[in-house]
Amino acid sequence: MSRGWELMAICLAFFPPSQKFESFLQEYIVKNLQEKDSETNIVLQLLKSQVVPIGHFAHICKRRLDRICTAGARKGLKKPTPEEIEQAKRSIFHPSMFGDTLDEIISMQKTSFQKGSCLGYKLRCQRRS
Repeated sequence: MSRGWELMAICLAFFPPSQKFESFLQEYIVKNLQEKDSETNIVLQLLKSQVVPIGHFAHICKRRLDRICTAGARKGLKKPTPEEIEQAKRSIFHPSMFGDTLDEIISMQKTSFQKGSCLGYKLRCQRRS
């Protein structure tokens, strides 16, 4: 099942669904969207069972569907290169901040940087001044 979700996430990185299919796809993704596990939990699950939770794929698909429906398909008839497909696949498990909106970057940083680590950094900076 996870291979199908992975394929859907890769496809949504390059082209949008038709207008008739978009609402059905949106409902299906939202139905499977659970609260996204933290990156630590995903890594632990991968190490234990090699199974990525469907909620992770649904979260990625929802983000990509929203973005591709807003921005539209790629211009021209150029098909994706194997390198672009590999990058789309890699970004499912190792998200990058490049190409993301500011809201998405802030959201990723909220989960990556806990309040304590930012507070410690702030204290070190204050001591130096």
